[in-house]
Amino acid sequence: MKTLLAGITILILTIVIWSAYDQVSEPPIAESQIEAEATLAPGNGLWPEKPTIPEAVIVPTYTTSQASPSIRRYQVKYGDSFHKILLSLDIPAENANSLAYQIGKQIDLNQFQVGNEYRVRYTKDTEQPEMLTYDLENRKQLVVDFTINEVAIEDKQIDIVVKTLQTPIHSSLAKTVLDHEAPENLADKILSVFAWQIDFRHLLKGDYFNVVYEEEWADGKMLDCRNILAIQFIHDGVAYKAYGFDNGNGWEYFNAEGQNMSYAPLVFDQITSLYAQKRFHPTRRSYKAHYGMDFEADLGTPIAALKDGVITRARYGRANGNNVKIQHSTKLSTQYLHMTRIDSAIHQGDSVKQGQVIGYVGSTGWSSGPHLCLRVWYNGKQRDPLDFDFPRRADITEENKVYFRDVVKSFQDRFKRSI
Repeated sequence: MKTLLAGITILILTIVIWSAYDQVSEPPIAESQIEAEATLAPGNGLWPEKPTIPEAVIVPTYTTSQASPSIRRYQVKYGDSFHKILLSLDIPAENANSLAYQIGKQIDLNQFQVGNEYRVRYTKDTEQPEMLTYDLENRKQLVVDFTINEVAIEDKQIDIVVKTLQTPIHSSLAKTVLDHEAPENLADKILSVFAWQIDFRHLLKGDYFNVVYEEEWADGKMLDCRNILAIQFIHDGVAYKAYGFDNGNGWEYFNAEGQNMSYAPLVFDQITSLYAQKRFHPTRRSYKAHYGMDFEADLGTPIAALKDGVITRARYGRANGNNVKIQHSTKLSTQYLHMTRIDSAIHQGDSVKQGQVIGYVGSTGWSSGPHLCLRVWYNGKQRDPLDFDFPRRADITEENKVYFRDVVKSFQDRFKRSI
């Protein structure tokens, strides 16, 4: 009973004290203070409310192109869509709806990604947006023309600049190329030229190269190395030289005597991966052994048999895609993976000749882009393709020899002047 009375007494005292405190008048607040607090906490809420910005007046940040002041560069941000970007540029809602619909019909929206750049050209007098361009794959670009309210896919205008790089190798070929602000794929191109002559996994201190190459530029930005025109590479005190030339089948590399430097089953752009016990797989997103050699090439590039043999496999596999396997002897077989299609004349059990087309470059199976993965089997085990002496690709033809010699002489003189 005493405990109950004590609790009631404490409750009554608490109510009395709080009522007295609540009746204490607060000092007056100046008008300027009221205005400041109103901007911080509209609606008299305890915490400042998150400001809401109408979608149509969001102004994206940009940088102005120095080469063309009327062009501004933007980057795609989280939450962006083409429709949202069009509204941010003050495109009328009806036009923005129509253009966004056209864009969705013309491109794969998976190519619209955070961090990618888009460019907007403005009129010089009124600074109204005239055109938006957005880079796509395979040297294409999306063009949105606000003056006629239409969307188109166009080839990018590519400018070619010839450059020279002379340097000793520091730690690795790739790092050396990047340290000199050259295109990253220049390292892959150099490896592709001498893959059958130099072991690039064991370069030495003092190794050196002098390369003349083409850089691709678009919209004031460097893209890639297109072709190597000529290169001199010194490895372990031995000088290797090669010269780029189109012998009728595409750009390939030859020594000064016109002998092809490649032993590959196709004309390719560059070698993107060598045989390795551990490599990060681009589609599986994990480290796995890579028991093959990858050649990046255009979709549909013909693939030829490396040697005479018998077809032991010509079918689709979940990982290997469309693939063909050829037995050349009781010990040696070669396999060609990820084809877009197998040639219609190729069937299991058929005989094939060296150089015969067996399929075409694709990206089927576990593949991140058009390429050929070449695998070599010896005594039932996969081996490094570079360990085998396969036939060399075709040398300079008789009709091209005179012109080729002139090309070689011009670069030989250039290399002499650079020493």
